[in-house]
Amino acid sequence: MAIVAVVGVSNAAIVRGTVLNKQGQPLSHLALHLESRVSHDSFLGLTSADGSFAIDVPPGYYQLRDSDGTIISPNVVATHDAEVALGRLVRPGFPWPILEEQVVAPAILKSPAPITAYVRPGGPIAPAQRPAR
Repeated sequence: MAIVAVVGVSNAAIVRGTVLNKQGQPLSHLALHLESRVSHDSFLGLTSADGSFAIDVPPGYYQLRDSDGTIISPNVVATHDAEVALGRLVRPGFPWPILEEQVVAPAILKSPAPITAYVRPGGPIAPAQRPAR
């Protein structure tokens, strides 16, 4: 992934919006990046005190993410010399409580993927010890 700045590009689009938390409060000084869905290049921005932002990008297809990688807006289409108004966006929280409650279905999963190979049935989502042979 490359981090690219677009300065003085005549065909750049401007992506604007406001990022809020789940309670509707603006998220100030939040680092944002628009990640190209094709090249995975990132274009950086920062929200102001009122949660608003404006990021110049070349035309393309993007995902708006915060610095933690949380997707705030999955489908941003920027066109030649256009302003893309995303409006008010709510930054989703991470569902840790939901994941902590999940257990593996009562079956033994056998997979070539190391993380799912030999997972203990009925336990928390975590790789189990490899069974003795």
